[in-house]
Amino acid sequence: MKNAGTNSDTIEIRAAASEELFAVAALVAAQLTEQGGSSVPDAETILKAMTDEGQARQFPRECFVAVDTAAGGAILGCAVIAPVFGLPGNALGLRHLFVLPESRRRSIGRRLMAAIARRAAELGCTRIEWQVPRLDLDPRAFFEIVAPDSFRLNDLNYCVEADGIDAVARDA
Repeated sequence: MKNAGTNSDTIEIRAAASEELFAVAALVAAQLTEQGGSSVPDAETILKAMTDEGQARQFPRECFVAVDTAAGGAILGCAVIAPVFGLPGNALGLRHLFVLPESRRRSIGRRLMAAIARRAAELGCTRIEWQVPRLDLDPRAFFEIVAPDSFRLNDLNYCVEADGIDAVARDA
């Protein structure tokens, strides 16, 4: 069922502006809470880790947002990516992908994945990797639809390579 007052024509997928990073951090906290995290850090802590601390400086993250332009720029979902090192070829890691529950089933997640795949292609990446909690069935079902030809490194890890990246990028 579509949400009243919003439709997919008013959803813009783009890189997050610096003033939107706190909202992205809040969505990451919501995702961790939804996944059953017992000690989820607050948005301030997540924001600090994403932007200016330790690993974030060494492995910079990029954030994408799904914005409803008809609802005053409300952020409905986000994706956070970072380079993955130590693997053959260039790899991009999907660290977080989250769409607000009331905004799901509107192709927002698929469009965020397409933006990630396009970014991976721009960077010359040959792999995109992500993890899904083993018992979190909704995200697992989503990723089976978005990247049906991905292979599972084990029950938690997914990977799309080369032509699969192109297929995901075109599918939005």
